[in-house]
Amino acid sequence: MLSQPVKLQPLFLGELPTIQLKQFGLMLPDGQVLMSIPAQKHAIKSHPAEFDLCHPYLSEVVETPSLVGQSPHHVNSGFELVKEIDDQGLIILVAVCIKPTSSGIYMATSTYPISGVTMNNRVKKGHLIFV
Repeated sequence: MLSQPVKLQPLFLGELPTIQLKQFGLMLPDGQVLMSIPAQKHAIKSHPAEFDLCHPYLSEVVETPSLVGQSPHHVNSGFELVKEIDDQGLIILVAVCIKPTSSGIYMATSTYPISGVTMNNRVKKGHLIFV
């Protein structure tokens, strides 16, 4: 269980799915997505059980999201990558900063599961699209 004391390391989650993000209207340069140790600590502190559920699927969510989008509250700061994990019945969201670091790395800021109702509401509002 990851919420137990463990030595955390930065997690490289894969290449940013720029083609899918373009479908939402976000034109971003290529780059890797990384979840820093502070971001992991934030996720563990905010939702420890949920982080344990999400952790094994983070790379899959980043590399092959089933939905992408942007909260109206984070238009200039971030976007969301979402994946329906069929074998678990989970829907996982990874939040990512929109501006890469000077090294071209995009920082994942949080991750947590969302419900099917939440996902569908965000699709209806145009905050997420299927890709």
